[in-house]
Amino acid sequence: MQVALVTGASRGIGRATSKLLAHRGFRVLALARTKDDLNSLAAEKSGILPTVLDLTDPEQIDEILDPLLEEHGPVSLLVNNAGYGMRGAIEDSPMAEVRRLFEVNLFSLLHLTQKVLPGMRRARQGVIVNVSSVAGLASTPFGGIYSASKFALEAASDALRLEARPFGIHVVLVEPGPVTTNFTTAAAEVSDPILNRRESAYHRYYKKLQETVSWVHDKSVSAEVVAGTILQASQSPRPKARYRVHKLLFYVPPFLRRFFPSWVLDRILAGRLGLSGQ
Repeated sequence: MQVALVTGASRGIGRATSKLLAHRGFRVLALARTKDDLNSLAAEKSGILPTVLDLTDPEQIDEILDPLLEEHGPVSLLVNNAGYGMRGAIEDSPMAEVRRLFEVNLFSLLHLTQKVLPGMRRARQGVIVNVSSVAGLASTPFGGIYSASKFALEAASDALRLEARPFGIHVVLVEPGPVTTNFTTAAAEVSDPILNRRESAYHRYYKKLQETVSWVHDKSVSAEVVAGTILQASQSPRPKARYRVHKLLFYVPPFLRRFFPSWVLDRILAGRLGLSGQ
């Protein structure tokens, strides 16, 4: 039986992916912070082994993952899905929150990847799916911290894809746009204290940002669609380097960023948020 390890498995994309993989015969090691959500996931579908793990704690990753991999490994599919967003100007973003976001969105992902690679290499096969975002392709005002974590993930994945290639291991990026999950709610928990600061120099722009966020998330895809793409990538004998999972609208910013002068996309994004400049 193939073994899959899925992070952020209790909700959203991770939950949908865990259920789909279990349905396809994988033994799923489902990792998340929330015990109740994990237990309800395991109750919904057999073949899912829930494990509570705080990805912001590197020592806990070692303590919990080492015996888990020894018992159930080697992992044939790693889905690095855990992550969350944060909105707000770079100037307003508390550094403690920035470091925590990078711990979850990037550092823990690299840590888990280091854990599973030796087993994959010995087996001469394996797939690592890193869940990125369209925010990793084009940054927007007040989304710079989140985008920075995803830009870094894109860079690390590009290098890892080549490093792992001689050992029969595939590395894939899945790049969703907005997804119908609790992502916006989770981001709001971190972002609201920033966006509600009346003394901020950006306070009047934050009001426009909130309207834009609502407009964007009205154009979401479902978590199940993303999960289906992850399964497709994991089962392909020659997976693509990138799979984009979003509506046509969200191809525009990366396209403009790549093929047009910077001022074109700058003007569009600034105009949408009233950042007219001097």
